[in-house]
Amino acid sequence: MKKTNTIGIIVLVLLLAVGFAAVATNLIINGQATIGVNQEDFNVYFSKAVAEEGGTAAISGDKKTITYSTKTLRAINDEAVLEYTVTNDSANYDANVEVTWSAVDIISGVDYSTYYTVTRTGFTLGTATVVPGKSSVDGTIVIALVKPVLEDVEITFTMTFTANATERTEEAIASSTYEIVSGDLDTVGSVVKIADEEFYVIGQEDTDHVKLLSKYNLNVGNNIQPGTEGIQNSLAIGWNSDESTAVNNHYPATVIFSNANYWYDGSKLKPAYGTSYPTYVYDDNSNVKQYVDDYVDYLETQGVNVTGRLIKQEELVGLGCDESSSSCSSAPTWVYQTSFWSGSAFSKGIVWCVRSFGVFINDLYDDDTIYGVRPVIILEK
Repeated sequence: MKKTNTIGIIVLVLLLAVGFAAVATNLIINGQATIGVNQEDFNVYFSKAVAEEGGTAAISGDKKTITYSTKTLRAINDEAVLEYTVTNDSANYDANVEVTWSAVDIISGVDYSTYYTVTRTGFTLGTATVVPGKSSVDGTIVIALVKPVLEDVEITFTMTFTANATERTEEAIASSTYEIVSGDLDTVGSVVKIADEEFYVIGQEDTDHVKLLSKYNLNVGNNIQPGTEGIQNSLAIGWNSDESTAVNNHYPATVIFSNANYWYDGSKLKPAYGTSYPTYVYDDNSNVKQYVDDYVDYLETQGVNVTGRLIKQEELVGLGCDESSSSCSSAPTWVYQTSFWSGSAFSKGIVWCVRSFGVFINDLYDDDTIYGVRPVIILEK
């Protein structure tokens, strides 16, 4: 038998169980749960999961489970790192979070418990960690190889978080955590940071809200690549769509705008969309809305009040894009540093788009090869 000095510590499942002190219930591994007391308020979940390069980390749809696969650990002192965040979105309860850990170390009669070490930060075994209402606590897990194995092996770990509600004496209020990196909230082109995400100011929504364009496309759709520049978490903005890296004619982080031409009935615009082009057709019918909504949910866990949508054709024109020349070359370069959908229709089956080399164009709504999701975030100042 061929001997190889590798160990694949591939699966770490983090489970979050939520309950109330006297009336408690556990979230089952498949994510189904019934929580009795003030169910709509007490919401504890995973809001971030980031694996080291070569590993993968995915948060389940209900945000109660992280499934983590490490890179293969081959040499002594090789490490795999998972960064995660537990968020308590409750206004009325703090969360007392206790953690247990288990590992399947006996494989084919061999005890592998001495082959690796595990170091944790943020949450400690045997000690309850308080996650206050409307706040988050970060944690890390570092798995290190301390001696090589003689043949490949996979080890499974499970880390279970049990969160119990404790009463507050006053309602929790999320603190604003955005940072002005350059400029100010009144100047177009200024850079604003929320958690690890950066945005450009594109104008004012009203006296209390500023419009921000995300720096990159969301990391969703075709050819997404973990570890690429700009990807800080599972819902984060992706990277500058490099059209030279197309795979099977699909560029990175591209999605279809919609499956149907829902705003046009064959002869005229449907009443819901007005009477003339360009009309704004970004709504629940659009395939991309789910990604924007998920991203907004993530940003709100960072202590900001935001809504999200796609950019409008008239906003792009205001930034310097020109319909007559089909060009954004007069706009700041950050406007066209990715290829992305707008939310405005050009005609019966066409949507306005921006290409990363400065073209202001319109394309078919069902094209999933070129354009990504680059949200506009409306931030409460």
